[in-house]
Amino acid sequence: MVTLDPVTQSNYAEITTRHVHFDWLIDWKLRRISGSATHELVANQDNVKQVILDTSHLEITGVEVSGIPVKYDLKQRHPVMGSALVVSLPSTPHKGGQIALKINYNTTTQCTAVGWLDKEQTYGKKFEYLFSQCQPTYSSSVTSILPVLMSALRVSPPSDGPVHEGKEVGAEPVKYQYNQVIEPHSVLMLPANYMRDDAPKPIPIPSYLIAIASGNVIYKPFASVSGCSWKTGVWTEPEQMDAAFWEFNQDTANYVHEAEKMLTPYEFGVYDLLLLPPSFPYGGMENACLTFVTPTLLAGDRSLVDVVAHEISHSWFGNNVSCADSGHFWLNEMPLNITKYQRLVIDYAYGEDPDDAYSSVPYEKGSNFLLYLERLLGGLDVFLPYARDYVNTFRGRSIRTDEWKTHLFDYFEKHGGEDKLKL
Repeated sequence: MVTLDPVTQSNYAEITTRHVHFDWLIDWKLRRISGSATHELVANQDNVKQVILDTSHLEITGVEVSGIPVKYDLKQRHPVMGSALVVSLPSTPHKGGQIALKINYNTTTQCTAVGWLDKEQTYGKKFEYLFSQCQPTYSSSVTSILPVLMSALRVSPPSDGPVHEGKEVGAEPVKYQYNQVIEPHSVLMLPANYMRDDAPKPIPIPSYLIAIASGNVIYKPFASVSGCSWKTGVWTEPEQMDAAFWEFNQDTANYVHEAEKMLTPYEFGVYDLLLLPPSFPYGGMENACLTFVTPTLLAGDRSLVDVVAHEISHSWFGNNVSCADSGHFWLNEMPLNITKYQRLVIDYAYGEDPDDAYSSVPYEKGSNFLLYLERLLGGLDVFLPYARDYVNTFRGRSIRTDEWKTHLFDYFEKHGGEDKLKL
């Protein structure tokens, strides 16, 4: 029996999204994202009669199944979980059956995941700026979206280069599409050759890693590491590029490389940093392929780049192997920082807001707990192979603490240490 996430109204245990195609229009004048999300769904059981998705402050303009309009019902809003979108299926699929579900929608001024900045709130003070923050539960306010920055194409107006080519942001709508073949010079915020034939294939990610950013930014690659196929670099407003490049160039790629040595190969192909404007209200967010970071990391002496190491670690713990729900959030922070005086696993009531319980506990208690296990079981030489096996076992999945515990005991029963775990 599947233990369900207590902060969702969706029926994801019955029918699951395996892939999403997005078609977006960013309207700077109206401060609105409009377009569609087409879900490729797979039934996990027989006779699924409806699809229920989480939304929050979205205007739904139409729903189609396999190109045919169908009935839908946007339910009354729950204060935490938003409004359930219930879509009636014209036929009931058998287990393993696939369905294409297209949702047409607009964001609204009440959406909590998207932040629109006036040009005065940026460094250059010439162009407006857009960024998102979807952790822990805000992704539903832009619907189920994958990282825009991985495959965004500017298709209207035509683009001769990345970003806005110096044009006045807000002077005209900008349209982006996703899941397409990328032509040279058409990628919004990644190197033009990223989506080449030998590029990494799409990797499953949790919905809180949904991310979008748009503004007057430029890109500069960091020095590559010999023998590594992935690339690193930094995106920022032109006025901050020199400072940002100096601060992060020396260490970022080396951090990724050292993490690979300890764990498994880096799977996402690109690890870039996006330095946000001063009004960005977070320290860092480990969005897949592109970590959003605060400009307060520009200390001028590289004394704060350990934050980047923290975010890079999430490429394995959190982005690759994720917690099944917010009650097991410590699993995302386990290698980083895990308090001695509160519970590690939190039991959330149905519909309870995870933000209300957010604290340093998963960081400090989790790191202390794992340090205890590391020393108990024989030190880093013993524990790092376990961590590598953990990532390989659960890669691409969201798990709960009981699954982590079962794997821990199973691993050390096979590799020695089971007697110590019984203490």
